[in-house]
Amino acid sequence: MNKRIIIHNPFYEDWFGNFNLYKFLTRRKSHPKYSYIFEYFIKNRKHNVIIYIDLSQNSFINNKKLHKLKLTHLVTLVEFFLWCLLNRVNIFKQKIIFNLNYIRSEDIFLSNSYHNLDINERVSYLEPLKSIKTAFILQHSFADTEFISLNAKKLNIDYLIAENNLSKNSAYFKKYFKWYEKDIYHIPYVFKSRFKNIKPFKDRKNICFATGSFEHLSDHPRYSTFKKFFNTQTIHPMRKIIYDNLHELKDLINSKISDLYKDEVERLHEGENLFQKIYARLFNAMFVKQSNYHKFDIVAEYNDAKMFVVPEEANDLPGIGFVEGMACGSAYIGLDDRMYKDIGLIPGKHYITYDGTLEDLKSKIIYYQKNNDELEAIALAGCNFVRKNFNGNSVAKKFYNDLLSDELKSSFTK
Repeated sequence: MNKRIIIHNPFYEDWFGNFNLYKFLTRRKSHPKYSYIFEYFIKNRKHNVIIYIDLSQNSFINNKKLHKLKLTHLVTLVEFFLWCLLNRVNIFKQKIIFNLNYIRSEDIFLSNSYHNLDINERVSYLEPLKSIKTAFILQHSFADTEFISLNAKKLNIDYLIAENNLSKNSAYFKKYFKWYEKDIYHIPYVFKSRFKNIKPFKDRKNICFATGSFEHLSDHPRYSTFKKFFNTQTIHPMRKIIYDNLHELKDLINSKISDLYKDEVERLHEGENLFQKIYARLFNAMFVKQSNYHKFDIVAEYNDAKMFVVPEEANDLPGIGFVEGMACGSAYIGLDDRMYKDIGLIPGKHYITYDGTLEDLKSKIIYYQKNNDELEAIALAGCNFVRKNFNGNSVAKKFYNDLLSDELKSSFTK
């Protein structure tokens, strides 16, 4: 029998489709960073791609005790079919299953760690997967790190997927996922079609553009492992450093880095009675959201600067902005790290490296402000490399073929 790819609940988060129903109704910004997978796998109707709908999971009912109720299943079905409508998925032509028993031993099951491996009830529901080949995309693993690792081991997950081969390149991953002995499948970020090289390099400002956001991690226990290991209060420490030193950097960096929740409407705390709980949840859903993020034309900003920086996560993962800015013809300044070298980027040729400190970042910016010919060559080489190798169709095609191979190995790594 032919091997099939089983995609688990693509409607639940907005990473696969261009619309997640919860965010659509509450007017939140979508972040469909894996929409190219959706386009290639589902919208192109690959015959061996099947959607598996887990009726116990939807984006509206998050109470763990309610997931087994028939009402939850009904809400899930309604959400899924509306998601299909919004994303133009033909339910009469797309193969859809609702039972794990229809998955064959030679198939591969593709899912996300987020809201699956970090919730005990979800892990119990997915226990039949132990006899099926599985691949999980690691999402938000800075939270509940040890819990995610324990549950991934419990489910006997075959492959983990991320934007860096963390099992080789991350001391944090090595410490908390000691049981995982394979390479992590390294899938690169992809730029969307709107990210274009529009403005000639000579007409751009001789300055570094900085973008991204950072958030202050709370004292919740789910962040304690991450905070203790890295001795940080945020996922993106260099973004916060730039944000805190804007005045000093005004001649070097045009920063659009934002404090993620600084200006959001204050969240209501749920009261004791049912009415207060319902009202607080509705209010928080509709009005408490990121307010500064994406409030500017990022394509124009990338095209307006000769170089840019999108500081990485402390736990050894890049920001998606690095491919977006490079696709716009700006020279990227990033860490001298295997997360880039493994996918073919050469320091000094495709991008500029620095050691992760503010002083070294400043020195690199000043150097290239004085050496624009070198800077333009790096920007051009990086742009050409990214546009050739990290466009949605190329990455999705490789990922699709890799999933169908006998053993899942990344064809992006050099």
